[in-house]
Amino acid sequence: MKYRNKKVDLIDLIGAAQQIRATSIEQAAGTCLANSLNVCLIAKTYSIPVELVMWNVRDDPKFCDHWAVRITKSKVIDVTGIQIGNKFSSLVKFSSLVVFNIADYPKNFGQPRFYEADQLVEVYLSEANSTNGEFSSYGVIKIHKLMLHQDLTNAAELKSISYVVGSIQAYLKFRIIFLLTQIERRLLGLVTLLLKRG
Repeated sequence: MKYRNKKVDLIDLIGAAQQIRATSIEQAAGTCLANSLNVCLIAKTYSIPVELVMWNVRDDPKFCDHWAVRITKSKVIDVTGIQIGNKFSSLVKFSSLVVFNIADYPKNFGQPRFYEADQLVEVYLSEANSTNGEFSSYGVIKIHKLMLHQDLTNAAELKSISYVVGSIQAYLKFRIIFLLTQIERRLLGLVTLLLKRG
C-alpha cells in the first residue's frame, strides 16, 4: 500500500494521538487496548498500515499486559504511556510525546507481539459500547481470540513450538485475569448494593 504522503500522514496521525492521549495514570489504567484500537482506527482513515503491539508484563501487579500501535519497524504510538512513566529506559525523558522506541520499554515487558490491526479494529467497532465508549467484555474476549489465532498462524509459519506455548500461555493468563476481574466487579457491586440496603 502506498501513502499519499507518508510524512504528512504520520504527522497527522501523531497529532491525533496527542489529542486522545491519557494525561493521568488514573485515566490510562485499563484503557490501553481500547485507546490503541482508537489509534488504529484513525490510522485507517489516513490509509496508514499499522500493527497493534502487545507486551505480556512480568513481575508487576499493576500490569497484565500493555498495548501500543507500531508505526515503523522500531517505533510505536503509545497514548497510555503515562502509566509506565519513569519505567522507560533511562534514555527516555517522559513528556507529552506519544511516540516511543520499542527498545526503550522496560525489560519486564518482555518481547512484544505484533498483530494485524484491520480485523481487530472491525471487532472493536462492532463491540464498543456506543453509550459510554467502553469496550464490551465479549469484545475483549473476541479480540484476544483473534490474537491467539494470529499467534498460532505465525507459529506455524515459523515452525516454532516455543511460540505456540508462549501464545497459549498469554491467552490463558488473559482469561484467568479477566475472570478474576469480572468476579471482583460483581463482588464490589454486591457490597455496594448491601451497603445501600443497610
